[in-house]
Amino acid sequence: MNNNTPLVSIIVVTFNAIEKLRLTIENIMTLESDNYEIVVQDGASKDGTADYLATLDSRVRWQSESDRGIYDAMNRAIDRARGKYLWFINAGDRIWSSKVLDSVDGRADIYYGETLIASPEGKVLGLRKKRLPKRLTWRSFLRGMVVCHQSILVNREIAPKYDLNYKTAADIEWVIASLRRADKIVNINRVVSVFEFVIISCS
Repeated sequence: MNNNTPLVSIIVVTFNAIEKLRLTIENIMTLESDNYEIVVQDGASKDGTADYLATLDSRVRWQSESDRGIYDAMNRAIDRARGKYLWFINAGDRIWSSKVLDSVDGRADIYYGETLIASPEGKVLGLRKKRLPKRLTWRSFLRGMVVCHQSILVNREIAPKYDLNYKTAADIEWVIASLRRADKIVNINRVVSVFEFVIISCS
C-alpha cells in the first residue's frame, strides 16, 4: 500500500441502477488504500437507491436529487468532492486492481492507464480497441477517445466543469480540457478500470 497517496474522490453517478451501483461500490471498497472517498450523485432514483446508500459507512458521501442529465450530475459531484484527484467510476463500472492507487503519488496532474471492456452481464471481453498512447496529450484525441474516462484521474485544481451544451460527448471535451491544463501526465502502465461497453463515448 502506498501511504503517500493523496485523497482521491471516486465519483459514482447513478440513476435507477441499484444493482449495478451496489456491485460498483462493493468493488471500489476492495481498494487497499484508506485515501479515498466515494462521492455518489444519484438522480433521484425510484428503485430504493437512497435507502441503500443510507446503510453505507462514512466512506460513502451521497446525494439524491433531480438533475439535468449525467453531465450536470457529474458537475454537482465535482462541487462536493474533497479529494486532490477526481476519478469517475459510474454505476456498472469496476476498478481492476485493489492496488491501483499505489501508482498515484500526488506528483502529477493526471494519471491514466488501460481499460478492459465488459459485457452488461459483467464478463470481461478484453482491452479496448483503441490503442492507448504511451505519452498522452490533448493532441492524442485526433485519433478519437484514446483513453477511457474511467481510467484517468485528474487533479481537481485543473479539472473544468462539464459543458452542458454537449449531450453525448462532454466527457471527451472534459478530458481534452484537463490535458491542456496539465503540466505532468503519467501513464501508470497498468489496467485501471473495467468499463461496461454500453456507453457510446468509451466503446
